Amino acid sequence: MVDAAGNSLTSNPAFFQVLPGLDISWVVSSVELDRLVLRPGNDQLVWINSTIRSNEAYPGSVTIELQSAPADRTADVAWTTMETRTLQGGSLLDSEEDLLWNYTVASPGQWDLRVVIDPNNIIDERDEGNNHHYLVVTGVSEQYVSVVPSFAPSLLAVVIVGFFIAFFMRQERE
Repeated sequence: MVDAAGNSLTSNPAFFQVLPGLDISWVVSSVELDRLVLRPGNDQLVWINSTIRSNEAYPGSVTIELQSAPADRTADVAWTTMETRTLQGGSLLDSEEDLLWNYTVASPGQWDLRVVIDPNNIIDERDEGNNHHYLVVTGVSEQYVSVVPSFAPSLLAVVIVGFFIAFFMRQERE
């Protein structure tokens, strides 16, 4: 740098990386299923409550998707988009938005669900890694429902053994 008087100054180059301050993410404690196991078909729904939060007021629109895939899938099986919602511009001016989703299990087995904020990464955010949240739901066919053993037999055995030990301890004292 040289001024009008002919003085010069040479400085070391400086490089700066400017990162966006905006971050839209799921409030992890708010994402929940109303049930984990249900019959496949149209007569039963699983409800998903969720909240997204922005660390600053965001005036733009945001796209959010509910996606599903079989839990036992291989790497070449893609996620299926079940529903897409677009929050209108200004929805995140208060920094939070509650969403209620419903999902119908199509067939028996375990299904992975994920809710995705900005699936196409259009919004430049500080952390793109917190835009996904994963859930698991199980569709159970009535043909495969079996009786689940309870704790009653094992508890009954513990009580009988306890009475047996108490009886012998009492006999030794007498």
